[in-house]
Amino acid sequence: AHATGLGARSTIGHPIGAVVGPLRLRLRIPLGAAITPNLIVATPWSFAPWVALLPNGGGSRITAFDPEGKPRWSHRVAAPLEGAFVADLDGDGVGELVVWGRDLLMAFDTAARPRFQLSLPALASHPAGIPPPWETAGLTPTVIELGPGNRVVAAGGRLIDARGRLV
Repeated sequence: AHATGLGARSTIGHPIGAVVGPLRLRLRIPLGAAITPNLIVATPWSFAPWVALLPNGGGSRITAFDPEGKPRWSHRVAAPLEGAFVADLDGDGVGELVVWGRDLLMAFDTAARPRFQLSLPALASHPAGIPPPWETAGLTPTVIELGPGNRVVAAGGRLIDARGRLV
């Protein structure tokens, strides 16, 4: 099976609210027999411009592909993943891959080495009886710049620095 992306949209590197036109691309990546990726992420990494989040039993497999579509590296995660983005969390000029699932947040460097892994407990109940968004739609992290080179990830009501420490 192969994944083909058409009409993908990217806002990486654009300010919030910027209008970005559709990015048209054709991508053929060998993923294995009858595997449909949960998500394909475009990265700014020239050696691995595509990262796929693939189902793997009850968990996920993160695979980075080179420009020709050959696997560059792969990492297995025990939990199902729901999303990913690339952001320079530590201010070194190279983006880290941030992935998340319902109650998990992880970051990897460009060589697939884990930078951090955090469990973020989902709230069991809400006083008003309305579950918060991360209960129903999964965790959706956001990068916040607190100052030059000082970025944190906001997720699950917490702020997390580039080393995975709570701020």
